[in-house]
Amino acid sequence: MKAPYALLVLLSGLAAQGAQANILYSFDADTQGWTLTDGDLTYVSSGGNSGGYLNTTDTNSNDMALHAPVSALGNWSAYLNGTLSFDALNSNNRLSDYNGFGTVTISSGAQSVSFDLSPSASNPPNNGLWTSYSAVLSQAVWGSNLASVLSNVTSLTLSTENFVSSSFPDEQVGIDNISVTSVSNVPEPETYAMLLAGLGLIGFSARRKKS
Repeated sequence: MKAPYALLVLLSGLAAQGAQANILYSFDADTQGWTLTDGDLTYVSSGGNSGGYLNTTDTNSNDMALHAPVSALGNWSAYLNGTLSFDALNSNNRLSDYNGFGTVTISSGAQSVSFDLSPSASNPPNNGLWTSYSAVLSQAVWGSNLASVLSNVTSLTLSTENFVSSSFPDEQVGIDNISVTSVSNVPEPETYAMLLAGLGLIGFSARRKKS
């Protein structure tokens, strides 16, 4: 194996070192298995952030909530101290007045943890723009049993309820780019140093060959 090629193989391995497969639902083709309770769920093929997105419409007095597909569940231990995030759009531009919006509940059998990624009653804002929400999956944020729950996730729900009303159908909320990212996807400083050193060796080898 020639030296430059061997170095390239080494660098590729370093770049991938410690990386975990992120969970990402961009809804560019369909609902990707997500379901909604206490509301109507429709797939919109354009106008998302970007591409397609999910539109949720309130149909009763209960809190409507999105549910992750079974394929997304399982052992999430690799995502401890990572980041959970999603984008939201106030689709019918009504002024939000309910704190329930943005609450994510992660369950493992009978135990669960919850956190409101959007504690303000004015979310999502009625400005016609997409807004991003995120939270670190740390025990300081979600509670001391987070690690135990993440070891075997059996359900995940996201509340899209954002308006108090007595008439239905009511508020509409768009959701896009639901993701969970492992902290290990960010290379360590030592990895960057080794990458730079390897690139320097490749450049030196190329100059020697030319001379």
